[in-house]
Amino acid sequence: VCDDIFPDSAANVACQQLGYAFGTVAPPRAFPVAPLNQSIWLDGVDCIGVEQNVLACRLLRVGLPREGTA
Repeated sequence: VCDDIFPDSAANVACQQLGYAFGTVAPPRAFPVAPLNQSIWLDGVDCIGVEQNVLACRLLRVGLPREGTA
């Protein structure tokens, strides 16, 4: 979902949207880093925690190439 800013409140909203009771942020390096030519579909997701889905949260970028590409 995101390459840097993604607090537990956003993880909780995303996981609840998928039908889970709660969620938390994966620890750093839990997943491999995506290649620079791949898009980050939701970047800078900042939720309060009461939103019904992640698109209701504040987003810095949606569906754009990763920074450092163009």
